[in-house]
Amino acid sequence: MNMIIEEQGVKKKVSLRQKFEYRTRRGVRIFKQPKVKDGVVLGWSKNYILAVKWGGRQYSFTLGPDKRESGSLADKIAAFLKVNNHTPEMVMEEFFPAKVAKKEQILALATKPATVGDVYEFLTRITHGHEHPLKQPMQGLSGG
Repeated sequence: MNMIIEEQGVKKKVSLRQKFEYRTRRGVRIFKQPKVKDGVVLGWSKNYILAVKWGGRQYSFTLGPDKRESGSLADKIAAFLKVNNHTPEMVMEEFFPAKVAKKEQILALATKPATVGDVYEFLTRITHGHEHPLKQPMQGLSGG
């Protein structure tokens, strides 16, 4: 498959398989995702991805930027999925426990309604304590 890419303002055709697709020693396919706008490839994802179809659904696992390490991890994931009744959810728990913990934390927070103080703390955290438009009105609400 050929696609038009733009590098330094020059458009050219390139084979996707040649540049951004890789087969591991065990034949597992990993790839980098193209960033496309108006039919032109502007760049490629930083990390390699493993796509798996399971139970009629498509799952994608982000592996990392290094081709060899990503290939090794993809082989391990493919072997893990072939073992008795292992599911993509079990892959996440086995190979990506930090992502599972983060997702559980986000879901736990989503079930609890946010208070004004929670919103203020969140805004302070994402702006790293810099002045923002809500800082003065929020201080007035707390009685300070």
